[in-house]
Amino acid sequence: MGSRVAVGVSICVAICMLGHPGRAAAEPKALQIVNAVPSVDGSVLFVTGHNFPDAVRVTVNEQPLEVLSASPTTIVVSLPALAAGTYQLAVGDVRDNKPALFTVALPATGPRGEPGPAGATGAQGPPGPVGPAGPTGAAGAQGPPGAVGPAGPTGAAGAPGIPGPPGTTGATGPAGPQGLPGVPGVPGAPGAQGPPGFPGPPGTPGPQGPSGVSGWELVMSTETTNLSIQPHGWVSALVTCPVGKVVVGGGGEMPLTIEGGLPIVSSYPSHRTQWTVAWQNLGTTTSPPTLVFRGWAICVTAN
Repeated sequence: MGSRVAVGVSICVAICMLGHPGRAAAEPKALQIVNAVPSVDGSVLFVTGHNFPDAVRVTVNEQPLEVLSASPTTIVVSLPALAAGTYQLAVGDVRDNKPALFTVALPATGPRGEPGPAGATGAQGPPGPVGPAGPTGAAGAQGPPGAVGPAGPTGAAGAPGIPGPPGTTGATGPAGPQGLPGVPGVPGAPGAQGPPGFPGPPGTPGPQGPSGVSGWELVMSTETTNLSIQPHGWVSALVTCPVGKVVVGGGGEMPLTIEGGLPIVSSYPSHRTQWTVAWQNLGTTTSPPTLVFRGWAICVTAN
């Protein structure tokens, strides 16, 4: 048979749903039929919509139809052989007399043919949810006594009993053998110190020691004045040891500071006879020309 088309106009009807016994009635939901389409052979009608009840009743022109399957949005019913025409489809709750109505056009259908051969078995569906527990059955009659079980394991040893009274004194036994020697006694205190002995011969002279330093001297650099240092600018001082001496340490000083600081950023021996000190303006303003910078070095004579 060719394709069949069902055309209709949906009519929404509110259905009052019954509440659970002992509870207030639930808010009614609007039951709506969106479309109704027959199968190609005209034996089944597919109805789609919203809020279909669990206990659904479907009629065509008030003739009840067999419900093959139902869900809140889809109902499949069996169609009898009907003449071509327009029919009134009604879907409602079996407990309600106010169903949703829908006008559906059905083409003419011939007599239902013989059932076709059974199709192949489909794959097993997933297990359904576990049903509620059934009521507890009546207690059964008491069964006969069971056979005697095997002996259990030996229990733990009991606590010791209360000691009995002392026995009578026995006769004196023979003398025992000689005992082992006793532990040595504690050593006595040391005696008085004896007189000094005669001096020994002179020892062998030791090896020559390493060269040392001498002539320690603090050398100051010439004062650096009348300098204005820009922000992030720097100034340095160089201190030189006298001839014949080497530098072993040094540093610097600045008697006056400014906002932001003008610290020493480096102080190091720039030569074996010279020490260099550098200051940097970490502030945001130029330093005044009244600042005085001076470095110093520790100089020694290396032997």
